[in-house]
Amino acid sequence: MKKILQYKNLILGIVIIFIFGIITRSISSHYSLEKEKLKIQESKLQDNKKITEKWKNLEKEYKELSKKFLNGGVLVFKKSVEEKAQASGVDIISLSISRADKEFYREEIIKMNLEGSYKNFRDFIKSLEEESIEIERLKIVEAERKIKVELDLKGIMVE
Repeated sequence: MKKILQYKNLILGIVIIFIFGIITRSISSHYSLEKEKLKIQESKLQDNKKITEKWKNLEKEYKELSKKFLNGGVLVFKKSVEEKAQASGVDIISLSISRADKEFYREEIIKMNLEGSYKNFRDFIKSLEEESIEIERLKIVEAERKIKVELDLKGIMVE
């Protein structure tokens, strides 16, 4: 027993070092777990940032695409064409509307007979191009003092 007491400080030191090692290991493993959790959260934040950037890009693309489509329905389309013709000095002789439904959009087609000067007709065509209205068919019927034109216009609308 005396021999054991002689090494008590050494044994006590070893026990303290052992306990200190266990505590250090426990703290270290706790921080390792926290570090892993932070890495996972950082990864999720990066993914969310990428998704947000994609949404912003999609929003820009949507705005660009929406400029290529007409809004407001066929009556707004018809009224717009009539106003452009009137503002350009082109007379509408006849006008008819038809529709072609597609999977994700619909095409509104306006068939018209027009009469006016070449300059006025040119101004009318330029005003249509500003609105992303597509000219499907253009036929000059007569060309005397005033030209007479058969014209088919197409506007694409998203529902």
